[in-house]
Amino acid sequence: MKTLYGLERQGVYDREYHDHAGFLFTHVLRPLSWIGFLAEASDGDKRSEKTYWKTPLWRACLQLSTDDMVDAPSRH
Repeated sequence: MKTLYGLERQGVYDREYHDHAGFLFTHVLRPLSWIGFLAEASDGDKRSEKTYWKTPLWRACLQLSTDDMVDAPSRH
């Protein structure tokens, strides 16, 4: 959240932080996951415990100026 909005969580009930986090999840991350552009891994039940990465479909369909800023995940 700090990178996108300049917000850091100020406490357990930080309303502004949760509003922005909810918007990002609901309107950006979840739809991109549904259509297959992002893959999701979860380390728990909370949204903050999820990790997202670009899928091969992303690379096949989209070319963004920021693509070179993030390394592709390691494959084992």
